[in-house]
Amino acid sequence: MRFVVALVAAVLVLVLVGCSSSDGREASLRETVADYVRAWQDRDPQAYDLNHESYREACSPLSAEQLFDTVDTWYGPDWDTAELRILWIEIDEDRATVDYDLYVDGRSIGFGEPRVFWLYEDGHWWRASENPKPCSPQTAFGSVVWKLPSLEEAVERTGYDIATPGFVPGGYEPVDDIAVVNHFRVGRSVEQAWAPADGSSRFSLRQDQTQTQLGGGEPFSIPGLSGERKLLPVDSTRPNPLLTLLWHDGEFTFILSALLVGSLTEDVLLDVAASVAID
Repeated sequence: MRFVVALVAAVLVLVLVGCSSSDGREASLRETVADYVRAWQDRDPQAYDLNHESYREACSPLSAEQLFDTVDTWYGPDWDTAELRILWIEIDEDRATVDYDLYVDGRSIGFGEPRVFWLYEDGHWWRASENPKPCSPQTAFGSVVWKLPSLEEAVERTGYDIATPGFVPGGYEPVDDIAVVNHFRVGRSVEQAWAPADGSSRFSLRQDQTQTQLGGGEPFSIPGLSGERKLLPVDSTRPNPLLTLLWHDGEFTFILSALLVGSLTEDVLLDVAASVAID
């Protein structure tokens, strides 16, 4: 009996040590990412020193300095004052993926490094990249897309609350994963879609923090909502008319679009648009 008790106690100790080690690594990673971004904003050489040796072999200090100059030019004063937000971390043994972005007045500035990851070596986290030319502005940055199974996870990755329609046509259910996109130098958007079980039609709703315009649209107005409307007619690529509705609520831009098929009419889409809200 004493042996069993001792064995259970030993297992618990190992589990607790493992949890503590994992928690400690994540805390260390968060601190390292914050140090890296802060050093980059301050033009501190430490930003280069936090890169893994494989990164430094592919990117000289001079090339890194030129890359910093390019980023400063792209973002302007926003780069120096932007607030870091670490939105998501996944650690797999000694390798980690970190989704972080920079925000000004609560809005993402769209900072994306799609091929960057972090390595844990010699008791430290180091920034690394799968990019063979990590200091090339043409390849170092870009938009990043995630497909997420739940609204809760999408909220974590956008950094803002996500709206949904209060009214959905009968028989329509959410389909596909929720797409979250970090548009480089623009910001983050989220797109959801709904369809009936037979897949005969669908509509999608996009939400982002940019002041997008349709171009070539015309005004529309319903009680409590006004914006732009654009209807593309049937052609060789579209078996049905494509309707897009766009409106702003002061903080977000919403884009609702669908091929008008069967019972999915313009009036129905207007009802959907009127019901979109953040719970």
